[in-house]
Amino acid sequence: MSALKRYQLLERLSHHPWAEVFAAREKKTGKRVAIKVYHRPDAASGDWEGEWQKEARTLQKLDHPNFPRVLSIQSYADLAFLVLDWVDGGVFSPRPGDSRIAQMARQAIEALTYAHSLGFVHRDLKPQHFMQDRAGRLKLIDFGLVKRSDTLRDSLPSTPVQLQWKGTPIYMAPEQIQGLSLDWRCDQFALALVFANWLGEGHPFGHPNPAVTLHRLCCEPPNWQSGNPSYLDLRRQEVLTRALARNPQDRWDSLLDFYTALFGNR
Repeated sequence: MSALKRYQLLERLSHHPWAEVFAAREKKTGKRVAIKVYHRPDAASGDWEGEWQKEARTLQKLDHPNFPRVLSIQSYADLAFLVLDWVDGGVFSPRPGDSRIAQMARQAIEALTYAHSLGFVHRDLKPQHFMQDRAGRLKLIDFGLVKRSDTLRDSLPSTPVQLQWKGTPIYMAPEQIQGLSLDWRCDQFALALVFANWLGEGHPFGHPNPAVTLHRLCCEPPNWQSGNPSYLDLRRQEVLTRALARNPQDRWDSLLDFYTALFGNR
């Protein structure tokens, strides 16, 4: 990785077949940054450059305080990388009753509403993608699966043995699991699962067997007794249940309506 010689790589934060994310420090200034490195999986791959450029362009367009800034974009023969703002507070993992939950949820709603207004759908929302900085500001990360809403459709392979989804299946909306056309409401579904997690309920479709979880996501109502004890009163259960409707048209008309019903006007 000679292309990265101006940075000291401190720790690998995540690893995928196509990309790695590192905590790093710029040697000259000592500034902490995050670096996402994209490896060319196949020298003959024709869309490798387009894939990483898509994420870079998306982040550049999302000029919002709840998204990380792109500080640098560089590409070479067999790798490319983005240098991003360092988020110094870690994953937002509140305990039930944490007074910050409503504030962080509001920031998540505002960030996603902004992205949706530009035509972008995240498609991979899960608790690990909601970070916080030391100032208490939420940062939504990982835009590798973002697409414009006018090009969205996740196609599935023809045989069940070959099934592979883009994203994290246990946080996917039914239409995403089934390979149907998507819009911003698939993000509402996933966000409802994140909020349930923050409120202490856990995963309302969860099961030790991931295949059972996927079946429940597509075919069953949420089980609000999955937490022990349940931290959600009946009103909040009803609000989240609507956001988790199997039919996207039955969900909340906007993310702001969803937030207001769940947390009130805060």
